[in-house]
Amino acid sequence: MPLKKAILLIDFQNEFTTKGGKLHAKVSEVLKNTRMMEKIPDLVDLGRDCGATIIHSPLVVEPSSSISQHHIDKEVDDTIMNLQAGGMFEKGSWNSQITKDLQPEATDYVLQERKTTSVFKGTLLSSLLNQEKIDVLFIAGFTTDGCILQTVQEAYDAIYGEDISFNDNTASRPIQIVVLSDGTAAYSNKIHMNMITKVIPEYCDVATVEYAEEMLQKDDMVNVPPRLQMGFSIFDPIKK
Repeated sequence: MPLKKAILLIDFQNEFTTKGGKLHAKVSEVLKNTRMMEKIPDLVDLGRDCGATIIHSPLVVEPSSSISQHHIDKEVDDTIMNLQAGGMFEKGSWNSQITKDLQPEATDYVLQERKTTSVFKGTLLSSLLNQEKIDVLFIAGFTTDGCILQTVQEAYDAIYGEDISFNDNTASRPIQIVVLSDGTAAYSNKIHMNMITKVIPEYCDVATVEYAEEMLQKDDMVNVPPRLQMGFSIFDPIKK
């Protein structure tokens, strides 16, 4: 049975991706080195052509003026509150819009109601992965030490821990999580490489966009080129 694949796009919004975004300068060093803003749109187009599920997870923050200090949602983490204080990813703003080269298409999913740095909390991601019976999830986006790390940590707990978010009414379904080393970015190359080579491989696979392109065009793990990993992975290839 062919493997079902998905591409998760985290925070591909003008705030990060485009000149004029408040955080663009912070990630520009890594963007230049990885050329991820050239690679990821091509990967997504290929994914659609190959039948992969495309999932967008934009971060949209309510303006600080709209929330009373006495009514702060307890689920909103400190990072989100800091973004709110800085007027970043503000709801309705150009900054919060998904970048023009990765606009969602009719067959894509766009996650709503995200309130933390983890893409799982407050969204329907777990249910969506189960509904689509996803076997392999490629992750791209921002930032490697922020939302990417939090998301893979929670995915690992859901798959191998006590959390049964991925339960399909029988047994927890193993999902191979693959973070793209040249499809993610942090505030510096040093931070990014530390995450990619030392931290994230504790939770999931790390591979290049080129590897993802190869795998998207395969029905299974047979004859897929060796993983171009930057570090050790705890995940075994899924075998059907």
